[in-house]
Amino acid sequence: MYDKRIHEAWYQQQRNQINKRPTSDQWYLEEGLRWGAHATFLGVEFSHQGGEWCCRANAVGDCCLFHIRGDGLSRAFPLDDPGAFNSSPVLISTRQSVCPDQGDPHNNPSSDRSPIEITCQEGDEFWLMTDALACWFLRVQKSEPEIISQIQKISNFDEFEKRIQEEQGRKNLRNDDVTLMIIRIKDMECPQEWLDSAAQTHFESREGT
Repeated sequence: MYDKRIHEAWYQQQRNQINKRPTSDQWYLEEGLRWGAHATFLGVEFSHQGGEWCCRANAVGDCCLFHIRGDGLSRAFPLDDPGAFNSSPVLISTRQSVCPDQGDPHNNPSSDRSPIEITCQEGDEFWLMTDALACWFLRVQKSEPEIISQIQKISNFDEFEKRIQEEQGRKNLRNDDVTLMIIRIKDMECPQEWLDSAAQTHFESREGT
């Protein structure tokens, strides 16, 4: 749920931190500040509509969402081919107008995929992975579909870290930071107070626009 007050407080906090940055005559620091920061984005929202849960996802770049139903991969977004990953994904930039004439794909988030919607069933899982892990998973699951059940059996961070280190040691997984988040749909019932809260938040944010 979107809360305009939380968003504005967070935004002001970040601006205050930026304004506190020390001045420097080191050229490489100034160059970095001029170009700004870049990041991929994967947003996932769950909503209750017409008596059923729906997952809506949007992405810029190569962080991926995987819809797992049972022991199979139902959908991959925004990339579904391990060959589609490269070293120059589309990125969101804090300084999008720095080089408008250079045709830099990093500064063109609009060129990425359109949002998707998935109707949820009880027992569904949604896996969010950063690029290196997502590329590895897509490649492995084509020939080893049991990789899904193997990941589902991981019960703690130590087991996860061990598997990552093993795959990196075999050169199967690129040596990069990895993140995995698993969202499980366990209870399809939506408490009425959640619906009331969501409706009120939506009303307040519309009133503030």
